[in-house]
Amino acid sequence: MITLKDLFSKALMVENPWFVNEICFDQKAGKLEIWIDFDRGSVFYYKDEELCIELLNIIQ
Repeated sequence: MITLKDLFSKALMVENPWFVNEICFDQKAGKLEIWIDFDRGSVFYYKDEELCIELLNIIQ
């Protein structure tokens, strides 16, 4: 059975190392909050062509 987290992950195209961590829906306020997080130890690469900066960040 598919969970709400799975459903929103697919709808928002959330891929590893990212994942839907929490979903809160307040019907009275008409508010939907979807919290996205990443796995500990994930590696992120950033390259800024304009500033010629390359960064590799490992989240512990």
